[in-house]
Amino acid sequence: MTTKIIIRERGDDYEAFIEGHPEILGCGKGVNAAIGDLVTNNFFDSIFIPPCDVKIEYEKDYERLKKD
Repeated sequence: MTTKIIIRERGDDYEAFIEGHPEILGCGKGVNAAIGDLVTNNFFDSIFIPPCDVKIEYEKDYERLKKD
């Protein structure tokens, strides 16, 4: 089973969360910091077990980009 991490921009920082489980969240000033926060703070959670089979998807907020 693959664990998918979704990355989103949140204005001044990024958030990374497990697909289907937005409550399992990490954040940081950059993408790597957000993923690191997610993994280090939630590594032992029963939903986020195998770091060896992880898919990361960057999700752009196109509506926000249209406004800028």
